[in-house]
Amino acid sequence: LRYTSCTRCEDKYVSGDDNFYIIFTSGTTGVPKGVQISHDNLLSFLDWMEKDFGIKEDVNCISQPPYSFDLSVMDLYPTL
Repeated sequence: LRYTSCTRCEDKYVSGDDNFYIIFTSGTTGVPKGVQISHDNLLSFLDWMEKDFGIKEDVNCISQPPYSFDLSVMDLYPTL
């Protein structure tokens, strides 16, 4: 594979219905399944976290479950 540097990056529009990430279920009922989380879903979640938990720029928190566990979403995205 060859790497070529990009001198101009194109802006890409992302729709609220586009997937932001996929997280997999634990598979307790059989085979794990991928759950698609859209941009709008994530933004709604972040709004809820900010309002209910009072997350602000000057708040520090340390708690990191494994990224493969859905609880990690509560630590990762709201703090960005």
